[in-house]
Amino acid sequence: MNSITAAGYTHQAIKIDQSGMFDLSSAPSFHISEAPEEVYQNYITGMKSFLEGLHSSIENYHGNPVNDTYAEIMKDGKVIAKIDNNGAVESSNALGSVIRDIVQGAKAPKGPALAQYNAEQIAEALGGDLVIKDTAMTELAYAQAPKPYMSINYEAMQADPLFESLMNLQKMRSAYTA
Repeated sequence: MNSITAAGYTHQAIKIDQSGMFDLSSAPSFHISEAPEEVYQNYITGMKSFLEGLHSSIENYHGNPVNDTYAEIMKDGKVIAKIDNNGAVESSNALGSVIRDIVQGAKAPKGPALAQYNAEQIAEALGGDLVIKDTAMTELAYAQAPKPYMSINYEAMQADPLFESLMNLQKMRSAYTA
């Protein structure tokens, strides 16, 4: 590969010849700050999302009852699937695609109604026994429970060198479009 993209600069890219490679040696290179508006905005949006992802964490997740087990599906004395209070299903890789096909298209919203629906569908389709756990929530308890949420550490994000590069890129864009 003969291409380097760094700090918003695109240099000579991949050479393609008779073997199926593009020859971009004569293609103009440009700085992303001078790119067409749509390309520039897509780049900025992507970089902001990337930075936010780097500095994000899930709050109120561990120990939250909405993530506890609603039901288990038992077959031949073994747990073959677990469903949490949100309705999410956990199973072995071997059963994953089968279970995905079984629960696909559920109309219930996230929560105990979805958990119940998924558990019933899986138990019926796989011939297992549905065991509702003591940690199963009612719709009311689920609705009242605080939910996990994403939080972004903006202070850390703004201290990130990538954030500084992004701010410099936006200044360059302003100068270019002025």
